[in-house]
Amino acid sequence: DVRRYLRYSYHKKGKKCVLKVKTVKKLVGCGKCHKSYTVGSKSCKGKKFRVIYLIYYVKVKGHCVKKRKVHRKISCAKPVKCPKPRIRMGKCIKFRRVYYKVYYVKKAKRCYRKEKKIRVHACGHCKKCYIKVSKCVKRRRTYIKYCYVKKGGKCVLVHHRLRTKICGHVVPPPVFHCPKSHLKVTKCIK
Repeated sequence: DVRRYLRYSYHKKGKKCVLKVKTVKKLVGCGKCHKSYTVGSKSCKGKKFRVIYLIYYVKVKGHCVKKRKVHRKISCAKPVKCPKPRIRMGKCIKFRRVYYKVYYVKKAKRCYRKEKKIRVHACGHCKKCYIKVSKCVKRRRTYIKYCYVKKGGKCVLVHHRLRTKICGHVVPPPVFHCPKSHLKVTKCIK
C-alpha cells in the first residue's frame, strides 16, 4: 500500500528511443489494509480447547503486515446444563404447608441449588364442629355451633347461633277456691 510518483522519459541512443523511469516522489501509507477476520479449528477431536485466532493487518512503512493473535479459547468439554426450576412442597405442619421455588445458579461451571418461599396454603383437617349450649338466662337457652374454617393457612374458630329454646320452670298462678256451701241457723226472733 505505497503510492509512488514516477517520471517516464525517453532518450535517444543511436537510432532508438530508450525509456527511463525515475521515482520523483514516494507517498507512504495510502489505501486501506484488509479487514480483520477470525480463523480457528472447528473440530474437538483429542483436544481440550478449540483456539480461535484473530487475523489482522498492521501498516509498517506503508506495507500491510499480516499478524495473528489468540482471540478466544473454547472448551471442548460438554456444557453444563442446570436442572430446570421446579416447585417443592413442604410438609404439613400445624395446618400450614409452605411451597418453595427451587432454582439453580451457575457459577464456575457448577450448578448451585437455591430455594425461595413462594406461598403458604392451609392443609390437613381442622377440628370437628361442636355445639355448645348456653345457660338458662331469662327463660331462654341458646344453642351455638362452633366450627373451624381454614383462613391463610390456619384454622380459625367461627361460631353462629343455631336456635333458642324456652327453658326453666314456670310457677303456676295460685288457684282460688270458693268456700263450700253450708247451713247456718239464725237466732229465734219474735
